[in-house]
Amino acid sequence: MLCENWRYHQVVFYRYIFNVGEGVQRLAYEHKVKLTRLEHVFITQAAWQSTGGLLGLALTLQDCGVPEINLHGPKGLVGLFVSTFAIVISHYKLLIACFA
Repeated sequence: MLCENWRYHQVVFYRYIFNVGEGVQRLAYEHKVKLTRLEHVFITQAAWQSTGGLLGLALTLQDCGVPEINLHGPKGLVGLFVSTFAIVISHYKLLIACFA
């Protein structure tokens, strides 16, 4: 299932996206949205529909030279990605802020 509920917003100096489902990179490319300027990612629920494209997005941003990303989401989000990010992504600063 491709990403259906993604939102990209640009507010003055901050660029952020809500829910990174599968296909978000392709969708951003088709709509000419530059994800390399992304600073914050907000995940509304720890489900595959909202997080399926997060690892691919992080790998792409790392390859493009983006030094860090701020990830905001529910408590279960940390457990989903800490082990994967430690193995696959090196030299990347991932700042995670969880909410209830």
